[in-house]
Amino acid sequence: MDPFVAFWLPYVREQFADAAFRWTAQVDEVDRIVPWAMERALRFVARRCAVEQAMWMLRWTVDRGRAGRRGALRRIAADPAVAAGVRGLAADGLPGS
Repeated sequence: MDPFVAFWLPYVREQFADAAFRWTAQVDEVDRIVPWAMERALRFVARRCAVEQAMWMLRWTVDRGRAGRRGALRRIAADPAVAAGVRGLAADGLPGS
């Protein structure tokens, strides 16, 4: 891979993910958009790309009343393959933490 692309691609990908997740967390069409974004956030965490942005989107939307998001945070918090800091973000985002 070209050194320029190798350097900038991860940065651009994280910036794009950050903007997309921030928008998704604030959109009013929760039932249409957030379930799709939750799955996307889980994929980003699994692939270790834009993990913090994905975690914040999950945390911002966990109080919207859908159990799936809480379950996603619980899975991430308990996954030993995920970095300790990310597991902490997930655990801290659970209601009652």
